[in-house]
Amino acid sequence: MFASVAIASAAACTSAPVVTPSTTTPTTPTPVPAPTVTVSAPTLTQPASDAVSFGWPTFTWNNASKTNTTNALLYRFDLSTQQDFATVAHTTTVPEGSGTTSYTPPSTLAPPTEGNLFWRVVAIDQANAIQSQPSDVMRFAYYENTRQNQIAQQLYGGLWPNAKPTGATGRARFGPGWDVATRRSFNGVTFQSPPLEVLRVFDLMDRGMGPDAAIGWMRVNGYPSVAVWYPGPAAIGFPFQYMALIRGEWELVHRVGA
Repeated sequence: MFASVAIASAAACTSAPVVTPSTTTPTTPTPVPAPTVTVSAPTLTQPASDAVSFGWPTFTWNNASKTNTTNALLYRFDLSTQQDFATVAHTTTVPEGSGTTSYTPPSTLAPPTEGNLFWRVVAIDQANAIQSQPSDVMRFAYYENTRQNQIAQQLYGGLWPNAKPTGATGRARFGPGWDVATRRSFNGVTFQSPPLEVLRVFDLMDRGMGPDAAIGWMRVNGYPSVAVWYPGPAAIGFPFQYMALIRGEWELVHRVGA
């Protein structure tokens, strides 16, 4: 009897199911990506394309639009003699203004050249290390703010279209007779005053050249000149006028005869 009970108990133990404890794997939340910060290229407004400036103009652009950032932007201003900006003649950063931003180069900044210059602007979000694509490139013509440049631009479209003289201006002074006018010569020829040749000779002397050196520079560099320097009376002769040095000023005098 006891043996039967033992066998039955063993059988019951053998057939009992084995229960395995369940384990729950924790779910890792998917990270939410940070919103993408974007900054558009600024839009240039002034000076207008192909404008002429005597001295440095004020450069102005519309502020860049931006998404997912409230940071105030900085703007990198670039100036070059080349449209592709292979070399940059001047660069600086400008803090953002309200709606538009402007920059005027200091008067002490020497221009890389007279004639065509190119400018562009890049918007920068420093905190997010983001910057825009460069703006469209704008071209303008830069000339030193001299009277001879202004007269030459008004009458002839510029003073030096090809080779350009070097040296700072401010060495020569205008006297009377330089008003823009259409005149008639002593032998009946109508001409525009002041002639371009006369303005060029004055500009070279304004840069520190003597009269003979100025006339020679023009001829060597492809600018024809019939001017003649007369040291005795301190005058430079031209076909219908002459420049006379009187009390430290160059007076432009209308000739009344051969």
